[in-house]
Amino acid sequence: MPFGILRQFGLLPLAPGLPGPYALGSPGVLEATCERAGFQDVAVETAALRWQFASVADALGYYRLMSTSLPREVTEQLNEEQGRQLTAELEQGLRRFERGDGIDLAGEALLGVGTK
Repeated sequence: MPFGILRQFGLLPLAPGLPGPYALGSPGVLEATCERAGFQDVAVETAALRWQFASVADALGYYRLMSTSLPREVTEQLNEEQGRQLTAELEQGLRRFERGDGIDLAGEALLGVGTK
């Protein structure tokens, strides 16, 4: 979710081919990267992820700590007012995932294996 909001602020996407949390996410990229590194019998699977937080504030704190979620070099491009707007947008976005017992966010990751 943070990346969608960062895109709204004109801060993303990063240029294709640059390192980042989604650099290997396009179809076939992780497999090809592993094979170029000398791995054989490469297999990639998608794994479901879940993040659960007690509150919106806890979720925002997590995103701020995770440099891949809210990269400092990206958020430092914002002035003070833009930073407040970004925080407000993130809070509003996270509220969509509120349940009676907190925030429940779903995602996925690619897991790659191979032999050397």
